[in-house]
Amino acid sequence: MNEPLSDDPVGNLTGNILAAIGQFDNDEKARRTAAGMQAALELGRWPFKAPIGYLNGAQGGRGIVIPDPDRAPLVTQAFEEVGTGHRSRTEVLRRVTALGLTTRAGKPLSAQSFANLLRNRFYAGWVEVPKWGVSGRGDFEALVPDPLFRRVQRLLGSTGDSVRRYRRRHPDFPLRRFVTCGQCEAPLTGSWSTGRAKKYAYYHCRKCRGVKIAKLDLEGAFLTLLGRLQPERAYMRLFNEIVLDVWNARLGEAKTLRSKLEAVVRQKQQRLDRIEDAFLHERSIDRQTYERQRDKLREQLSLAEMELSDAVLDDLDVEGVLGFAEHVLTNAARLWAELGIDGKQELQQALFPQGLSFDGQEFGTAVTSLAFKHFEALQPTGNDLASPTGFEPGEMSRQEIR
Repeated sequence: MNEPLSDDPVGNLTGNILAAIGQFDNDEKARRTAAGMQAALELGRWPFKAPIGYLNGAQGGRGIVIPDPDRAPLVTQAFEEVGTGHRSRTEVLRRVTALGLTTRAGKPLSAQSFANLLRNRFYAGWVEVPKWGVSGRGDFEALVPDPLFRRVQRLLGSTGDSVRRYRRRHPDFPLRRFVTCGQCEAPLTGSWSTGRAKKYAYYHCRKCRGVKIAKLDLEGAFLTLLGRLQPERAYMRLFNEIVLDVWNARLGEAKTLRSKLEAVVRQKQQRLDRIEDAFLHERSIDRQTYERQRDKLREQLSLAEMELSDAVLDDLDVEGVLGFAEHVLTNAARLWAELGIDGKQELQQALFPQGLSFDGQEFGTAVTSLAFKHFEALQPTGNDLASPTGFEPGEMSRQEIR
């Protein structure tokens, strides 16, 4: 309608009707767009902008998400390094930034952006939009396996949306948050329950309440598990060779990393030199552009140089390490029983890097360290899991250790 509306009641009514029709049309388009996006999500597709580490593409007339060949390996590396528990988030962010993990605008990730990245289930292959109630497997390649993603969430101190502070090293419950519920995958916590005559210590799942077991029973089953896992005689003879192979591999990785970082340093320095030439000699850029690019490159160069200085393995007494490792592997159960809380948790984390799952009756199949080998199936006896005589849940008050 091109003719102007008259400034009278009829014209005002007509204008309001036309505006309402236009608003209705816009709302209907938005509804159809949202419905289409929701339908795509329910099929595992991601209709939005891909997060860092992925790129938006097209295949067969529809949008797809594919790994970014430059950033995807660095995202995976970030999860792996955080998952070891040996480096802080700040250290890992500094390392992957120096190797080239940036936003699409070429800027370093902030600490908060990196924390959000580590908590994003998209990288484990899941699509989630809470406001539409959508949560399911995506139709794209995951950059992080589920066990590693869960491990990182435990190390970050939260398996949900909110960050909670836990007293991790409570001496009464060395297995808390290391063992997860076999039914819902939530970490087990520990608590003391008071009966008629005395207190009892228990591990239990706060989320689904599907697992509850006496402290002595779970820790006894864990010691039995350690006893069942021991190196074979022939394997022990090859142990030194294996460790040396691993050490040599680490030396090779360190050399490769150092070469990459040296290349990054050279590249940044060359770019900085070119920027200075362009401003000082060629006069092809203005001062504002020069200073902005110079400061950005200096920051990147400093980060790369810091990483280069860190990419050196310290001298190591390999024979001493071999002797210590053999002692630990052949005496794991006794050592765990004798160590204090810090030693217990460090040892169990070293032997079972991804923790253990317990369904109320037995441990799930464990992902052990490479130095451990199974002798038999993980099958604790029924007597190991018996509850104390006289235990009645309704008669107890609980003091929970979070």
